Amino acid sequence: MTLQQLQPQVDETKRRKAEAALRQVESLMQEIRRREESLHPSGPGQEQRVWTGIVRYVNADLSIDAKAYPNLLTVLYELTPGPELTEFRLSELGKNDDFFYLSELSGARKRDLISLASHYQKALKNLLLWLCQPKSHPEIRLEALKFLEVNAHGEDWRIDYNEDPIASLGDFDEDKGPFLYFVKEVRFASIMTPVCKFIFKYVDDPPKRLPIRICKRPGCDKLMLPERIGRKEYCSPKCCALDHRPAHKENKDYMWLYRLNKIKSGGTLRRRLKGDPDAMKRLRQIETRWKDEPKFTEKTKEIRARVRI
Repeated sequence: MTLQQLQPQVDETKRRKAEAALRQVESLMQEIRRREESLHPSGPGQEQRVWTGIVRYVNADLSIDAKAYPNLLTVLYELTPGPELTEFRLSELGKNDDFFYLSELSGARKRDLISLASHYQKALKNLLLWLCQPKSHPEIRLEALKFLEVNAHGEDWRIDYNEDPIASLGDFDEDKGPFLYFVKEVRFASIMTPVCKFIFKYVDDPPKRLPIRICKRPGCDKLMLPERIGRKEYCSPKCCALDHRPAHKENKDYMWLYRLNKIKSGGTLRRRLKGDPDAMKRLRQIETRWKDEPKFTEKTKEIRARVRI
């Protein structure tokens, strides 16, 4: 067999080996991803709880809804790793050198929780409103982005050199890890730091749409968290009913046609329309205004058929 005859066989062998190697790499990558998921679960339950708490907080009327405050505090606990080692700065209330732990907000510093919740509610809602509808709200873009950037950057941490968790283990086998190697103390510039870090990470890497939506009814602007994207359009049955209620002009036009159709005599109806130029003008206006609405087009056609105009 000549060299030229052997070449196709060699190429085919190389191709098969390359494909086998690729399959092996893919298999290994899947195994790595599986192990990562088991060690570091993505936590869809936590995400859902956080978004639910955020929505309830920003939608609440803080003057009457006392549940909004524990909702906010729950969100902060969800987003703060090691709450007992994490301090929050109270610069918003003119106390730049004052720090607190989350546990204090449900105890001795309840008033601070109320003040902070009121202070940040509008800014956080504007951020979410812009992220959900950036095209509809260009006027709040810069304000929203600055709020996100400043607070997402508001984390400072250091290792506590005086705490040695390894020493506290006593006699142990170094081959059996993992260990807590050091104690990390964290300071957040505000209570919005963990919230904005969470939002920033969600929308930035990779960029994706928020799971929350804005109520469809004009003027409502309440946030909602649909179970299935695209299914829920209104924050409440009341908003849905208000949005589907006929407008004043629509209702007047429909009732005018309805009363015309109630005239049993075709002759009377004909005289009513032909003898009144304003009535004919209004009929034409209604036909133009509601040309895509079957409930109007059907009635106008019926009227014209009866009077033959």
